[in-house]
Amino acid sequence: MKDVLKSANINGMIDDLSHLDITHSLIIVEINTYFSSPKDTYHKHFSEWNKYITSIAFLETIKNLISKGNFIVLDATMEGSIVNNSIRKYLNFLQSNNIDFNKVFLAFNNSTLDPSIDDMYGGYSIRSIFFPHFFISTGYKFQLFNIENTDTVKEYDFLCLNRRMRDGKLLLLKELKERDLLSNTLYSYVSDNLVTSDKTAIEKKQPEGDLSYGEQIAKDDETFLYGFNPKWYQNCKVEIVNETYYFEGDQCHMTEKIFKSILMEKPFVVNSTKGFLKELRKLGFKTFSSIIDESYDDADNIDRYKRVIDAAQELVKYYDNDEVKEVCKYNKNLLLSTEHKRKIINEVFLSKIHHNYESLTKGRI
Repeated sequence: MKDVLKSANINGMIDDLSHLDITHSLIIVEINTYFSSPKDTYHKHFSEWNKYITSIAFLETIKNLISKGNFIVLDATMEGSIVNNSIRKYLNFLQSNNIDFNKVFLAFNNSTLDPSIDDMYGGYSIRSIFFPHFFISTGYKFQLFNIENTDTVKEYDFLCLNRRMRDGKLLLLKELKERDLLSNTLYSYVSDNLVTSDKTAIEKKQPEGDLSYGEQIAKDDETFLYGFNPKWYQNCKVEIVNETYYFEGDQCHMTEKIFKSILMEKPFVVNSTKGFLKELRKLGFKTFSSIIDESYDDADNIDRYKRVIDAAQELVKYYDNDEVKEVCKYNKNLLLSTEHKRKIINEVFLSKIHHNYESLTKGRI
């Protein structure tokens, strides 16, 4: 199965655990492919994989592995645990073919998940578990780039990168514009296909020196998800990290966006779901609460993005403060520590996979 995954050019939990040299007996099945759309570069490859994991041969293999006491982990860690209809249909397929969900976990990149809770995903009783994919992958994916921080004159106060615009991200950019701060912000805005309103409120823009230009950047994760220009970070004082989710209150989806900032030793504030900083600190990282007011992390949706900008304006006054630099250096070293990442994987994932849970209540088909 691992060979088939490799031939489909899929990089997920298997690569992450291999990179950390963690030995395990889990059977990991890639279902990130269900997040793909026909416009994506690798959609054809993903479609072929999806056919395989719905084949009779695959089902028999899985049943045999479960009968021998193995756990199956469905890898959906490229996203948070918001219900995806394609994954829901796949669970229906598995349950209809008598796969025992007591031996199956759904893995997502959502740190608020608790597998001890007998909860449902799209109407199916199955345990969902957090696997911090981007926390692991960002470090080794960026080895091809120059991530050394340099002391250069900063042309901009703020950096705010947006490959795929969403409503929560757009709120922040509109507020920057309203406060006349957008002209002092190096920002990108490539695709608006996920925006539901005000699509013309902010001008689309790609900074000079982007890896490529045009909306293909938003469609090709394999090339552009981890790609970036280090000079952008070196040219700005503070990054306003515009994370994927904002309104989705049951999610904490820490992606490559925050970890890029950490790798580049950039002081940051984060526009995301409530409690994002709290979850980031659970992974061992430090934030800037001793220097600025970070109460925005507990603010409600109606004004959190405004308070994020308030915090950014405060942090920019201290961006080259020794204490700020120490936090940035500490975070980068922690992110690049293989030992620390192994420790986190054991704490948040492996120890919970092997916990002796009570049997699930039966979900509907």
